Amino acid sequence: MGPLLALLVLAACSPFKLLRPGQRLLSRVEIKGVEQADKERLTALAQQQPNTRFPLPKLAIYQLGYRFYDSVRIKNKVRELQASYDARIKAAGTDSAQLGKLIVKRERKVNRKQLTLDKGNAIMRLGEAPVIYDSTLTRRSVEQMTTFLRAQGFFRARVTANDTASYHRGLVLRALKAVGSIFPGKEDSLDRVKRYQRVTVTYNIKEDKPFLYRLQPPSIPDSGVAVAVRNGQAASLLHENERYNEDVIGQERTRLETLVKNAGYYDFRQQYITLEADTSYQPYTVRLRTLIANPGPGQGHRLYTVRTVRFVTDAGIGRTLRAASGDTLRRAGTVGAVRNRPSLGVRMDTAVVDSVHFAAYEQKYSTRLLARKVLVRPGQIFNLDRTLQTQRLLSDLDMFRFNTVNYRKVPDPPAADSTGLNPTSGEPGGRYQRFAGPQICRNHRNRRHLRGQPAGTLPQHPSENP
Repeated sequence: MGPLLALLVLAACSPFKLLRPGQRLLSRVEIKGVEQADKERLTALAQQQPNTRFPLPKLAIYQLGYRFYDSVRIKNKVRELQASYDARIKAAGTDSAQLGKLIVKRERKVNRKQLTLDKGNAIMRLGEAPVIYDSTLTRRSVEQMTTFLRAQGFFRARVTANDTASYHRGLVLRALKAVGSIFPGKEDSLDRVKRYQRVTVTYNIKEDKPFLYRLQPPSIPDSGVAVAVRNGQAASLLHENERYNEDVIGQERTRLETLVKNAGYYDFRQQYITLEADTSYQPYTVRLRTLIANPGPGQGHRLYTVRTVRFVTDAGIGRTLRAASGDTLRRAGTVGAVRNRPSLGVRMDTAVVDSVHFAAYEQKYSTRLLARKVLVRPGQIFNLDRTLQTQRLLSDLDMFRFNTVNYRKVPDPPAADSTGLNPTSGEPGGRYQRFAGPQICRNHRNRRHLRGQPAGTLPQHPSENP
């Protein structure tokens, strides 16, 4: 009870001794006028927040530590430490072991004192330094709040801020003031000045009416992509007469990208999707149209199907062999410098289970079990969700430390898509890979522990749909 009472008494003490001339302490931040917007997110946009009062008065704790803080004494102590250790280092001569120990000790002690000099003593670091009011940060907060409200559909919202010296006293201060009224004292001019050293910042928000969606038919030149989008329209995140929200629009673009990729368009990217907003049609309405562009003029998006599925359970064993033999060369160099590198040769242990080709130097896993976890099969169109689910199923086996699914595009001549246009690959280089390092262990769980030794990769080769 004693320490708590001491903190309460300290909280009632004036923190103005910590302020320099012309500085004012931020006491409270208020946001008024919010009816439909997210008040918590608006509060978080305020660049300055007052000192924490619950569960502990952080400013009072800082003030307590400040009573024992003496920067001049700390600087003198640092100089004494450096001079003392410099003399000891000089006396150590050429003894490298002793020199190393002395240097480490000197740096540790000097750094500790420097931390106290920069951030205060241990008690001060438990608390919070006083938040000095900055009008520049208040103006920046007004700009960010205005931007946020417009992104939430309040295009005509206005935000203003004013700072005032009046503030609401806390419970402890009101109680002490009541006690002081029983034993009144003479108020001097300094007490009257202190009233204006606390600042309350009030943000006044006028939301006005929000703008609502008027959804327009999408514009999609590629007929195949248009069919995929139309089939997934029921899951759209945008609905008629809902409030405009840029966060939801971003989520809708991500949903459309996944939807089109699941329909077989391997090269499709979110950069092709644009949601065009027009507010000039009717008051407080936004005409929103989805535009999905083609890769280029006269070109359509290419549809991919999987040609073959190959499962390699010891993909990194060659790299592990070279590391074990001390061969760390990445390139052979010139013709004269070429040398034979350790290799296990071609993977001869192959098997085909449910149209999945398994290859390894020596099969150590049940191919039937692994085949049941592979959801990608030859003849299927490319599907992103199916690929990710295959990775999750293989991870759940806990047999491989990592697993990757790599697609390699077959360089066939371009075919026409559903619009009759000549498609392009959509991405320079024609490769999409995710690299990791699967590993195996020699325990009962058959997980690999040899570092850098991949244990499971699943390359699949999609080809274009004719």
